[in-house]
Amino acid sequence: MVIAAEVDDARKTTKDLSGAASVAEGTVTGGGDIVSALGLTAENLDEMSGQTIATFKMKFLGRLGTAIGGMHAISLIQGASLAAEEGIFREARRAVAEAVDKAREACDEIVHSGSGINLYVTLTIAQWAVKGAEIYAKGGVAAVFEVPKLGLEMIKEVTSSGDVFEGEAATYEETLSFLESALRAIDEEIKSGEKAIQDNLVKNLNQIHSDKSSYDLQLDAISSPQDTTIISKPLVEEVTKTYMPSIAENLNKTAHAALGVRMAPVVTRDGSVGIGATGPSEEFNKLNWILYELLKDLGWGVEMGAKNLDLAVADLLGVDASIQAEMKKIAERIEGGSGVDPWN
Repeated sequence: MVIAAEVDDARKTTKDLSGAASVAEGTVTGGGDIVSALGLTAENLDEMSGQTIATFKMKFLGRLGTAIGGMHAISLIQGASLAAEEGIFREARRAVAEAVDKAREACDEIVHSGSGINLYVTLTIAQWAVKGAEIYAKGGVAAVFEVPKLGLEMIKEVTSSGDVFEGEAATYEETLSFLESALRAIDEEIKSGEKAIQDNLVKNLNQIHSDKSSYDLQLDAISSPQDTTIISKPLVEEVTKTYMPSIAENLNKTAHAALGVRMAPVVTRDGSVGIGATGPSEEFNKLNWILYELLKDLGWGVEMGAKNLDLAVADLLGVDASIQAEMKKIAERIEGGSGVDPWN
């Protein structure tokens, strides 16, 4: 099934962002390189002290963990929506095949005995939206609710209209009528499941826009006050030259990977089926785009944060008389922003 490949791609994005939400509290979990680099950054900064380091931890590192945690939650909604569609498609194909098989059995019985049979089709298509979403979110669903009040409630609440669609057929006409009615019932199940996915995407998009601070790192430039400090230049350079560039690079890679996850090409069908030719793809695309732009903007913020810290420490250590001018330039760039606006 082609849609399964898109679900797998979405899962990679979720994995790359996993665990980051807890970094600010000193706990590092998850399997992505981003989380690993965040943990190493925190370890190095904890070995030093002073207002410059404290300000960087408060204004940047803590906010960075929160922002990446929010994006991890968005990626869970992204993947779970695709997985819900996959569940609907899989079960719809099974139900259509069952309806056709039962109609064929009825026709065979009419030919051989002249009598009909009782017919039925099991209808649990809409419920497979729930199963697909829950299977995807398994092991990470808590993060959806803990970080920024996103969730799968509308998908989880969907129910199928009935366990079995039944009918009787003693003639070819009755058999054909049963098949047509069964296909209509199947379509209603698809509509019910897809409407729940669509509504859930809209709800989460609205929540994201109403709670921007959970996803968007508002970067503030830091200065280098001449306070009592314990600074290790090698530890700082590990952060600014290795760990943070790695985070920025992986955020950019993840941004492009997330944008590459598609729904429309793998769910396209006749427009009369379900809620339309491409299902809830329009809402899915909006979620994808905002996740992409948030990740791109954050990647830029990490790059600027690394340069800012590097210059602030260099100024503190009196490395170069021109540092103040460079710091002013970085502060102006930070004030001007990345040029990417996820909220437009």
